[in-house]
Amino acid sequence: MKVIKRLPILLTVLMLSACASVSEDSFERDDFKGFVKEYSLVLNDFDAGLQMDVEQYLADFSGYRHHRPVDCSRRHCEYWYGSTLSSARLQRNIHRMLDALGVEAAVVFSGNTFEITRIHSGERRGPRFGSGW
Repeated sequence: MKVIKRLPILLTVLMLSACASVSEDSFERDDFKGFVKEYSLVLNDFDAGLQMDVEQYLADFSGYRHHRPVDCSRRHCEYWYGSTLSSARLQRNIHRMLDALGVEAAVVFSGNTFEITRIHSGERRGPRFGSGW
């Protein structure tokens, strides 16, 4: 019976000690597992194959918790993305992903949204037909 009476006090002490051990710096650390930040990732001018490649990379990033496509079409896709990463670390990972995929793109971050727009270079993909063109 004494244990039951002391349980609320014990729980209060545990909660207060847990709160006291979390510093403000912890919220910015990438390995802080307590808080998931929600981002919107928008891919513009990415075909279905590249969208699938990007989705695989997103799931492989450290801090990844979940993602889901919200609005996808042939060359556009928007994802909700949950991660414990800071926006700066996520942006670095996005740039590394684009380099690994060999994709040139502009990355713009505003609020909680990353807008990634593919940039097409003047180079033509695939073989050229004939030499007199």
